[in-house]
Amino acid sequence: MPGSQPQTATGSGFIIRSDGLVVTNDHVVEDGIRIDVQLYGGQTLEAKVVGRDPVGDLALLKLQTNQRLPVVPLGRSSALQVGEFVAAFGSPFGFEHIMTFGVVSAIKRRFMRSGIVGGYIQTDASINTGNSGGPLVNMHGAVVGLNTATVGRGELGFAIPIDAVKAVLPQLHQSGDVRRGWLGVQIRPLDGDNARDAGLGRNGGVYVLDVLNDQPAHRAGIIAGDVITQFNGSAIQTPLDLQSAVASTPVGTIVKIQLMRKKAQQVVQLTVGEMPAESQ
Repeated sequence: MPGSQPQTATGSGFIIRSDGLVVTNDHVVEDGIRIDVQLYGGQTLEAKVVGRDPVGDLALLKLQTNQRLPVVPLGRSSALQVGEFVAAFGSPFGFEHIMTFGVVSAIKRRFMRSGIVGGYIQTDASINTGNSGGPLVNMHGAVVGLNTATVGRGELGFAIPIDAVKAVLPQLHQSGDVRRGWLGVQIRPLDGDNARDAGLGRNGGVYVLDVLNDQPAHRAGIIAGDVITQFNGSAIQTPLDLQSAVASTPVGTIVKIQLMRKKAQQVVQLTVGEMPAESQ
């Protein structure tokens, strides 16, 4: 409206490359006409969007500077354990450069788009409005998660595992978006009866409930009733394991899938397809 003041929103982020590449949440920048980033020392720099992933709630920015900037090391979220101490950094409610302290309450938590990111890290480190996009850091100073959401008044915080972030960073940087892998199967957890039929222990894989016609799994010969135990060399124990492994695999990659069919182990090879928009 004429005469109205532009709306402002705040969030957080962290520098991953010394020339000014910054990771944050997509919802922090999705409506931004101009993005300004204030560094710890008080300097403010304009940033341009390099890539956006609305489905995974990730964005990659480039600070407009020729300075060499300090970076944070990226750790391995796969090494996190429940009870491990972590710190969340950000600017909650506009208060700059705040650190809160807590523990990892849960890993692989189902919440929002958990299948795409491999489940969220849940922490009791206080996360509030303005923390979004900031780093969740372990006691070695390495980023293990991207603070993303909260439930209640900040008592329950959720972070995207940094392994899921690292998996899509090359696509965000090179093409500005993310194309996610797709098999075209409907799966469910493996129950006792299905495990016995396949000749496996209860935690041996995921059960294929249905296979979509003329999709990568169908073309590779996977059928309903199969139990998938490995995807491209990685053990699969839960549907979340398979969903996140496939989603983070570049489209067009040729992979090997190990499965059990009527107590016989088989290995099939397939070309990973692209996840349809309606499935994201």
